[in-house]
Amino acid sequence: WPSAGAAPPPPPPPPPPARPGAKVSPQDEALFLIMMTVLVAYATLTYFLGTHLWGCFIAGMSFACIDKHHWPHHVWVKQTKRATSWMIRIFFSATVAFSIPIGKLLSIEAFWKGSLMGVGPCILTKVLCAPFMGDAKFVIGWAMVGRAEFAYLIAQMAAASNMMEPAVFSIVIWALLWATVFAPFIFRAVLARYIKKKAGEPEADEDAHQRADNLEHPVGNGRHLSTGHLPDMYDEEMARQEQDEAARHKKMEDDIEVMKNRVKDMEERETDYKAQIAALQEMSVGGLKALPADQAFEM
Repeated sequence: WPSAGAAPPPPPPPPPPARPGAKVSPQDEALFLIMMTVLVAYATLTYFLGTHLWGCFIAGMSFACIDKHHWPHHVWVKQTKRATSWMIRIFFSATVAFSIPIGKLLSIEAFWKGSLMGVGPCILTKVLCAPFMGDAKFVIGWAMVGRAEFAYLIAQMAAASNMMEPAVFSIVIWALLWATVFAPFIFRAVLARYIKKKAGEPEADEDAHQRADNLEHPVGNGRHLSTGHLPDMYDEEMARQEQDEAARHKKMEDDIEVMKNRVKDMEERETDYKAQIAALQEMSVGGLKALPADQAFEM
């Protein structure tokens, strides 16, 4: 679990594309090709050993050591998020969704037994797993609840292999639904409260206040939730920088508009002052002409 006080360094500007009009750089293309090659190789190897899912996890872990501003994750999300969004929908609808026994799932027995399993083994055992971690214990606990997409797949494979009856499978689905529905919302609330508390401490730095503001005003608007990806930290940081830059430009435009209005007011006042001076001069000249010649000469 990373320290809440450690902030990642700001991402550098992405390398410029080598070809005019290109959206990705050659470095990103090369990294994505290597990632796909490693993924296919590991998945094929572990398929003959048991399941291709092992290879998928190993391939992802192979690039976890490249901690260059979340560069591999940024490249992977950027290149696969559109396809992944639809593949996840098709995959789960064609496997898990069609295998759920609706009659058993909507029964009272499956609901209350699944609720007990969901609140107990699926949630409480993880929420209470870090009692000695201080203020961060519930943050770590709710983070452990996580997402249950992989658990759905394991349950479906067990049901397809006749390792569990339809009634038991329905109970497991209800239990996983509890964790899937409530975990993201509660984890975000707990994390926001924890970061606000850290930001309010006297030794809190500017990065702590920025993280608290990021939770209150997220940039991504949940755009990665439908793809199954974790948030792209690089992309979100660049988007936040663009928002900040746009806000600065807007403020500058507003300041310029205010200055223009002030200049316009000053010009109008100058015109009024000139008219008043001209009127005073005319009155002075008229007054001198009305006086006798000897008095006018003395003045």
